[in-house]
Amino acid sequence: KTGTDHFSLQLYDFGITVGKQMGYGLVESYLAYCQLGELNGFSLKLSADQWFLKYLLVTGTFGVSIINQSPLTELYAGTGIGNSICRFVIGYRTRNSVNYQLNGPELHLSIIF
Repeated sequence: KTGTDHFSLQLYDFGITVGKQMGYGLVESYLAYCQLGELNGFSLKLSADQWFLKYLLVTGTFGVSIINQSPLTELYAGTGIGNSICRFVIGYRTRNSVNYQLNGPELHLSIIF
């Protein structure tokens, strides 16, 4: 394959996230482990949510990960509905490293404890 080939791949990501709110709750930092098929590793991310109206939000994330021993950067932006316990977000994620480029739309369901 050449560098210009593109293909679609459904990725299912299930994992546990441990984090901390900073800046009076405006920014969350968290450490996560995930496995996506042959890809697995740890991520350190910063996430910010902006709520408008009562149940609608926009969200953004910047992250740095080590996936299969390769550094990877990640950007995400999305909008969704939710409350303090559960959120459903639709957005676009771009992940780039030396070996991988995983870019595309994403559906995200979060349960918050």
